[in-house]
Amino acid sequence: MPQELIDILLRTAPDTDISKLTAESRLKADLGLTSLDFIMIMFEIQDKYGVTFTGKESFETVGDVLRFLQEKPGN
Repeated sequence: MPQELIDILLRTAPDTDISKLTAESRLKADLGLTSLDFIMIMFEIQDKYGVTFTGKESFETVGDVLRFLQEKPGN
């Protein structure tokens, strides 16, 4: 798990229990992220990694976010 992504989670959703964080962790169901938390995380990711979201992305798990970042242009 990239430390940068963990840092983003902790900054935007400080109540997140990262001790059990895996690629299979569901953002809302397992981590308890609210819609607002999720939006803030997307803004942080956008700023940190220089990606643009189209609104067509579907992120249910941490792994979905990781795959998106790995597939972005420039990687």
